[in-house]
Amino acid sequence: MRSFFVALIVLLSATLGLAGHVVVQPPMVTLTPLQRVHQACGAEGEFDACTLFVAYRLEARCVAQTITATATFRPWILLHNIQQLSHEKLHIEDIRTFASAYVTDIEQNSFETPSQCEDAATAASAGFGDKMREFARRSNAERHPSRSP
Repeated sequence: MRSFFVALIVLLSATLGLAGHVVVQPPMVTLTPLQRVHQACGAEGEFDACTLFVAYRLEARCVAQTITATATFRPWILLHNIQQLSHEKLHIEDIRTFASAYVTDIEQNSFETPSQCEDAATAASAGFGDKMREFARRSNAERHPSRSP
């Protein structure tokens, strides 16, 4: 009976447009010395701000042999130069866009069995950290092509 109510809530959420989305938590912003920015972000080159993505997770569940997912993350902006804040917000929007496309992509798969769906949902959740790092590299490559390998 409990699983019936859980399925009903998930289906209602999907119907109302609440499922399969990305939640960006309010960013933490830290003004810090340039050396700390470089230590924390570990990137090569000249820069005086960066954004780390922390507290990320992908909650993926199976309903009717398809995945319903919600991605959540929190940006941590490290600034030596406050004028870079608007640029860092562009990176945050990139990651939100990439995560949204990823969630949409995994939700479009349907599986032959419930166990295949559960395995895929578990794998997607477990691999979300790698996806977030991939999204961050992609954002940097697109916004800073001269820094890309």
